[in-house]
Order: sequence, then C-alpha cells, then structure tokens
Amino acid sequence: MARQATIQIGDREWLVDVATQPWELSQGLGGLSGLLAGTGMLFDLGWEQIIEMTTVPMLFPLDIAFFSENLTITEMYRNVEPGYLVTSQSPARYFLEINAGELADIEAGNQAKVVLLSSVNTAATSDWTPAMFGFMGLMMMGILMTGIVRDLTAEALKEPERKPLLYGPRGEKLLAHTARKVDLWVEIASVVESELGKRTEIPPGQLRQVAEVVADRVEKRAGELAWIEFRDGTTFERKGKAPINQGLKIFAALDGYLGLTTKLWHADRIAVADMIDERLKEAVVIVLRDGTIFQKAFVPGRFSPATATGEDKPAGTCYADAWRFLINKGEGKLVHGTVYSGDRRIGHAWVETGYDSIWEPQTGNHMTKLAYRYEASPIEEHRYTPEEASIMVERTRHFGPWTDEDRSRYLGDKSTAVIHERKQRTERRDGLDLLSDSPEFLAYTIDDIGFREIIDSAFRQAISRARGIK
Repeated sequence: MARQATIQIGDREWLVDVATQPWELSQGLGGLSGLLAGTGMLFDLGWEQIIEMTTVPMLFPLDIAFFSENLTITEMYRNVEPGYLVTSQSPARYFLEINAGELADIEAGNQAKVVLLSSVNTAATSDWTPAMFGFMGLMMMGILMTGIVRDLTAEALKEPERKPLLYGPRGEKLLAHTARKVDLWVEIASVVESELGKRTEIPPGQLRQVAEVVADRVEKRAGELAWIEFRDGTTFERKGKAPINQGLKIFAALDGYLGLTTKLWHADRIAVADMIDERLKEAVVIVLRDGTIFQKAFVPGRFSPATATGEDKPAGTCYADAWRFLINKGEGKLVHGTVYSGDRRIGHAWVETGYDSIWEPQTGNHMTKLAYRYEASPIEEHRYTPEEASIMVERTRHFGPWTDEDRSRYLGDKSTAVIHERKQRTERRDGLDLLSDSPEFLAYTIDDIGFREIIDSAFRQAISRARGIK
C-alpha cells in the first residue's frame, strides 16, 4: 500500500498517496472513477530525469505538476483529458496528479512542502494490552521456528532431486534464456539491471527500480498489441485477439524507455537493447505475467539484407521505416550512411526533415542535427529526394541500401516508365523537325524545362489514386 503524505503549495494543501514502487508508478490513478477534492497522488521517480507519463487509463481530467529535487515546480499542465501522453520538458524527480482545476492559482517556480504521514495509526489501549500481544507473539514465533527446523531437517535428509537438463536439437545444453518459453518481464529486468550496473554508477536499489520500470513499460505495451517484432524481422504473433492490431518493435521500445529512465549514452542504450533483442528472439514462446502468449511465427532468411551485421552492413528495419516516413511526408531527404552502434559502425538510414531537423527511425523521434551527431556520429553516404527514393524502390524492389550500379542505372537520367524515355536524337534526311505532338518531342521538352520529376510524380500519384492506394 502506498504511503500517504500532505503536500502544501502556498496556502493550498492536498492529502496524497506517494507512489514509489514500479507497480504504483505504473498503475497511478488509472481505473479510478474520480478523486475527492483536495486529494491526489505524488509520484517519486528517485532522481531527476525526463519524465513521460500517460493519461490513457484515466477516467477523468487532471491537473499535473512536475517538481525538481528540491520540490520546486518546474512546469504544469492543467485540465489534461484522458488519452494523452505528457512528457516533461526539463528533468524532474516528482510529479503530482490532482483533480482538474485545483492548480488554478499555482504557477511554475512555486515551492512545495511535503510531510510524510505515519503508515500505522495506533489506537489507545489499556496497560495490559501490549504485554498480552507481546506474549502471544513470542508463542507464535516459537511455533513457527519449530515448524521451520522440522522442515529443514527433513529436507537435509532427503535425497537430492535430479532435475532434468535442457538440450537443444544438436545436443547442446540450453541456457535459461534459450528455453522454449521466456518470461518477457523477467528477461528484460534481469538484463537491464546487470548491464546498467556495468555501464552506470546508479546505486543498486535504483538499478533494480529502473530495470523494473523499463520491463513494466515494455510488457504493458506488448500486452496491447498483436505481435512483437525484433530487429532482424523475427516476429512473434499473439495467441488470441489483441486490443490493438499493431506490432511492437522491441528494439526501438527498449531504446526509447531506457532513454526516458536513464542518462545512458545513445551507444550504451543501443548495446543494452541489442543484447535483450538478441536473447529474446531465440525463444519459441514469449509470455507476459498476465498469461498472454506470443508464439514465434516468422524468422527471416539467413542471407536477408536485414540480418547482415558486419561492418557497413544494414541492421534492422531502418531503411524501410525511413523510406515510408519520407514518402508519407512528401518532403525532405532520405539519407543512407553509417552510425556508431555499440562497438562498431553499422549501415543506417534516417530522414532530414528540415534545415536542422532529423527523424530517427529506430526511436521514431525528431531531433536536431547537432544532437544526432552527438549521439550517433553519423556518416552520410548518399541522399535521395522523395521522387528518387520512389524510383529506386520501384526499380530495385527493396528499400536499400542501393549500390552505385543501382543509382547509375535508375537515376542516371531520372527517366521513368510513365513518361516516354528519351531516345537518341537522329538527323532526318529530309531536314524536317520532329512533330510537336510526337513522343520524342515531348521527352525533349520535359527535359529542357526541368519538369520531368514533377510530372512523373504527378502521374504516379494519379495512378495510385486510381488503384485505390494511398
């Protein structure tokens, strides 16, 4: 049960439950039909960080305030309806959820005061009551210790149980994580805790808390979706109907949640997420704590481009994701190159959405070019306009990366099948010019005025609309 406290801001005071455990932080006020006036919940994340919270499970609107380590209000959000994702713009340690409208006279910069209340309310008793209960406690302790000693003696004299070993198809002994069934929460929590211990100086108690929060968030999201997808395309499908017919990219989810709960460098987050991704995809069945089962349904071919992991080779689905984002947006530049991930460089794709803006497909986030250079050390090799990217996918039948031969072949003169291809100009013996309505004259004119890409793109869009393709 959460502890209680009073929080005072100016002349206003609220009685609040204090959430510190992972299940308390995850559940929050979700599912409650309402709050009494002057009550709420105070969430303690343990240290200052960028906080992400959701009002999806809420049934009523809230006022939300974020606090620094010294309980100064850093920012506030008023009348937040259910169904929103709220992210603090600056690091904070605490946040308060109360009824909408109750922060009307409070401003950022105000100082709060929190007083923890005793978790035990002691009633007045007569003088003999404590002695009586103390004597009964000693009797119960004696009975309990007798039972424990008896059980330990019987266990020590019993022949040790011979537990069967697990063996794989080639006779190899299987580790725990390579067994047929894997608990998603346990696997993520154990790996995150051990890896963070190697890469950070976070105290052991906070390490466990961070690991459990990350595992909770990933499992909660997986519990809503129809399939789980790993970095190389390996897919586990849900047994039974899912609330949302979408998939969870486990690598991107882990990277994102690690970024929200820790100050790990990008390369370290990628390394931790990659380790969990590699371990989980070796299972046959992945289970959640509520009994939800995901069965392995698809494993990519051994020589699939998405599975190559050598230096300068592509990894994951970034090429397809970046291409789709660019085409849906209709502007910007698709960039193919390499980034630093873990302890090596890998092939990667991203989208330049503006003068100083990058869209990163692994996390699905926008960031500045400076921040992207700081986190991933990208090296650009080739860039493509939306029209060029469309042509390359249509002609090569894959999302990249594309070779120099592909670019030379398909983007050499930017010609497409929609508009008549440019032909060699031949001299007519009779000295007459080409007719103005001939295919050759049309091709020359389009090239001369520089409208080939624009017209070709318009034709492709019209064809797509006619076929019912968005």
